[in-house]
Amino acid sequence: MAVSALSLARQHRSKSIDALQHYHQAFPSLQIALRDTNDLCSDGLFLTHFLLLIYEVAAAEEAGSNLWSHHMARLTQISLMRISQFGSEHYPYIVWLVCNIDLYALLSGAGTGEFLKAMLDNNLVPSSVSQLYPVAPSGHSVIYPEEHDTLPSVLHFNRETFILASRLAFLAADLRRTDNSTGSPRSPNQAFDPKRRLYEIRDSFHQLWDCPQAHYLCENMKVLPQRSREVLHNVRSRLFLLC
Repeated sequence: MAVSALSLARQHRSKSIDALQHYHQAFPSLQIALRDTNDLCSDGLFLTHFLLLIYEVAAAEEAGSNLWSHHMARLTQISLMRISQFGSEHYPYIVWLVCNIDLYALLSGAGTGEFLKAMLDNNLVPSSVSQLYPVAPSGHSVIYPEEHDTLPSVLHFNRETFILASRLAFLAADLRRTDNSTGSPRSPNQAFDPKRRLYEIRDSFHQLWDCPQAHYLCENMKVLPQRSREVLHNVRSRLFLLC
């Protein structure tokens, strides 16, 4: 309700008081859920924190208070617990979206990448096909016949580019921390070689995109099926942002 009310307020250029009220009404239900370990892994709690995160990101104001990092921390905890209990995530598409939000927060210096790091460290970044919104009755994504020759490859390039972008974002965060340190010398066990890491990421980007399939997709972007074209456009936008 909060996200919907905020969207309506933005469309009509009005104040989002109703959205804020709906937002605060969600917190009592979250407190009740915390009393039961099983509820901590529930779809309801997971999706509620996701929607509240979306609200916080959409309603963010410069110099204003924001609880997005709180919801990101809770989603990190809940996601790991759900994997531990269920063996897999029922909503990998949601995890993919949260990873993307956390990446952009990390790149901007607004976040620490806590959720993203947990997913990378535990090899939990969703598979390529999980980037697609689930439209099948079974809850799975669908690749249509006209997309078979292009969309799987585009999704693969998008996922691998995302992972390399994450490595670059964490490198940038490490550099910021180094710049803000007191200048105390590092111990031998704290070796930090940003140039080597940067060259490795650069070489990985080059290896990923310097192949016949990548060249074909980029050269024929205008005639690709719609979803293939849209995802590839997003990948190229991400590359432009990183450069």
